Amino acid sequence: MLKVGETLKVGRGTWEKEPTDVTYQWYADLAPVPGATKDTLALTPGLVGKRLSVTLAAITKGSSLPGYSSARSSGPVRPGTLTVAAPTLKGKAKVGRKLKVRAGATLPASATVEVQWLVRGKPVVGGTTKVLRLTKALKGAKVRAQVTYAAPGYEPVVVRTRAVRVR
Repeated sequence: MLKVGETLKVGRGTWEKEPTDVTYQWYADLAPVPGATKDTLALTPGLVGKRLSVTLAAITKGSSLPGYSSARSSGPVRPGTLTVAAPTLKGKAKVGRKLKVRAGATLPASATVEVQWLVRGKPVVGGTTKVLRLTKALKGAKVRAQVTYAAPGYEPVVVRTRAVRVR
């Protein structure tokens, strides 16, 4: 299964007459991928859902040998998987203080990070910022943040921080 974030590589192939040069053209759903003329192809978000193939053409002493299709995926390119570290909480879990969530991930530039604070396992209305002020109403409650990471061409990832009890 091909996924965004991977790189495909195709070999030169075997020829009756050893070529002096080999040219490559990658295709997505039979349309040429602009600029994809090397033996490798990085799978980007724009390729999600497309079937890939590559054509090689050999050149021997100034003449061109027929190209051939040497690689085809077994199915469409799938969304990639974001790799994230678990988010953490910073601050003291004490009434009158603030807790801040640190996302803990290195993401593509196009990624978004959404925070939802949870108290006693339930979403806090309006609790979607990186900081939560701990009020008297929260004393004794377990608090945690749920962080959703998303980027075009990748499956979203939802991770929760460890829970802390407000003192």
